[in-house]
Order: sequence, then structure tokens, then C-alpha cells
Amino acid sequence: MFRPLATLFLLLAPVCLSGQTPAADLVIMVPDSEPRMRAAIDSARASVPRFMRILAAPSTRDALLTIKVPLSDGRSTEHVWISDLRITADMLEGTIDNDVTSVSGFVRGQLVRVPTDSISDWMAITGGRVLGGFSLRALREGMSPDERQRFDSETNGVFSGPTLVE
Repeated sequence: MFRPLATLFLLLAPVCLSGQTPAADLVIMVPDSEPRMRAAIDSARASVPRFMRILAAPSTRDALLTIKVPLSDGRSTEHVWISDLRITADMLEGTIDNDVTSVSGFVRGQLVRVPTDSISDWMAITGGRVLGGFSLRALREGMSPDERQRFDSETNGVFSGPTLVE
């Protein structure tokens, strides 16, 4: 069964690295069975403990700490970025950092609490390095050469190398 998995992807790196705000959120529909995205989610989930260590002891070098989680309204699921993160007991609390386009009941800026095992991606921009961003790299791999060139230009090429977790 094909159930679209809306992977909401913001150009977060240029926002943090250049101080510019993206013109609009880009929504890319990815089927649940897409192997690159499944592998990216699996890798992100396997490395969540590393992200949690960064989040638990933030540094002044941290320009961005964000997670991507699936939100569902029972009909659709959309993966969105959550920022302004706080650890609360066994949950993470933060605000939805992009427009929610295919799931009702959620809006940008809304406070949400999510279990850490629901994280489908994470990203930390710290000391000028981008850690994580697994789904963004998977999306990049599936782009045409022209799309990839534009993406690399808009993100200063930070997703063109291997995924870093350390």
C-alpha cells in the first residue's frame, strides 16, 4: 500500500549560516517504501543518543539544534522540524518550525511533546559543522544533477559530504 510520507524539508542550513529566511517551505512527498529515506531514518534513529548528548549540554557554538518527527492526524503523516527543544522527563518539547501542509491539527509555532523514539532525523549546526541531517542528504541523493546543484548552492554545499555525527 502506498501511503505518502510527507517529508517537510526546510533549508535550515542557509537560514543559520547566512541569516536569510527561505522564501517558502519545500514539501517533498516520499513513499514510505523509498529505500534511501528508510535508511536515512534508520541511521538518524540509531544516532539519537549522540544528539541527546549535544542537546543535554548545549554549547555557545551551537547555532541550531533541531529534530524531525512524524505528526499524524489519523489520515496523513508529515515529518516536520521541531526547534527550541527542551528535555522533559522522557520526552522532548519544542515548537513546530515549519508550515504543516498535509496534517490537520498542527501549525507552525505550536508547542509539541514527542518521545525520542519518534525522531526521524536530527541536525545540529555546531562550530560551523553540520551534524546529522540524514533525510536532507537522502533527498539530495535522489535529485537530478540540476536540482542537486541548486540545492548545494542554496545550502553552501554542507550536505554534499558524508553525514557527520561526531
